[in-house]
Amino acid sequence: LCGRFSREASWYAVLATALRLTTAPIVTFLVVALVGARHTDLGAATALAAMPVAVTAFAVAEELDLEVSVVASSIVASTAVAIATLPLILSLWV
Repeated sequence: LCGRFSREASWYAVLATALRLTTAPIVTFLVVALVGARHTDLGAATALAAMPVAVTAFAVAEELDLEVSVVASSIVASTAVAIATLPLILSLWV
């Protein structure tokens, strides 16, 4: 993560990745369970929430002249971490 990106961008990427891959699936699971979704729907919604940051975020950040290095670092970090977390989450519904 530290290659061509600043150390600060890497720190934000780690924080964003942690929040994206832990908090989003938990909140999604709770909300979808509260509305009474069935087993398969609950699993699908939670799995979608556990996906890494989309590349679309990079295009938006670049277009709006936002923190492109933070977004790029978040995409790389969340994709790398999702390799481990997504199978774990999916195993809950198999």
